[in-house]
Amino acid sequence: MDEIFLDIVNLSLTASWVVGVVLLLRLLLRPVPKKYVCLLWMVVLFRLLCPVTLEAEFSLVPQHQSIQPEIVYTTPQVQTAAESINHIADETINPILAQTSAPNPQGSVNPLQIYLFLAARLWLLGIAVLCGYTLISWLRLRQQLREALPAGDGVYLCDTIASPFVFGILNPKIYLPFDLAEEEQQWVLLHERSHIARRDFLLKPLFWLAVLLHWMNPLVWLAWHFYSRDVELACDEQAICQLDDKQKRCYSDTLR
Repeated sequence: MDEIFLDIVNLSLTASWVVGVVLLLRLLLRPVPKKYVCLLWMVVLFRLLCPVTLEAEFSLVPQHQSIQPEIVYTTPQVQTAAESINHIADETINPILAQTSAPNPQGSVNPLQIYLFLAARLWLLGIAVLCGYTLISWLRLRQQLREALPAGDGVYLCDTIASPFVFGILNPKIYLPFDLAEEEQQWVLLHERSHIARRDFLLKPLFWLAVLLHWMNPLVWLAWHFYSRDVELACDEQAICQLDDKQKRCYSDTLR
């Protein structure tokens, strides 16, 4: 289990660089259609879930030394490429690490083994809590949708929901609140069908799986937040490109 946890930590460290690059590019590419920005988030998703590192002579992601399980048998030290920082670390941080975290040949367990054991169990506990929250939310939503009435073409009306959404993975359906006017339904359906056409009902759960695995990394939560926003904007762009100017204004007023 400790080795699996270290594998996740190494994936998360590499993905953090990718998230930072994508966030920067997101600012620089504001005029670019959001569907292309969403493709950048797929690079983040790949980096979070794929344990294989593709080597290249040129990369925007700096090379880093992976944390190996053997770290529990060595004395941790702060070492950087800057000699001035290394000198300060040797005078301040490294002596403390040598006293508190150095392996103890006479002891049965090294300090770093204890830290790694506790961190891995905390990671598992966080995953269990988030999985429980996800399962309860899914079951509660399914209960709410039991009374939904079919309105044709994969669309259902339900009086227990406050906003429209797509639900389902193998057979996604669109659920709308009962109180939507007929004209509002037209524009909302255009937006929700854009979600289905873009396969967001598959990609968002996959991204959420990455969040579950890397929940200890705040940059992953930041990536989830901006990815969700960019997906909605990409659907709006895909929907309005089918409309004339008057329809675009009606669409904007409805989804505002």
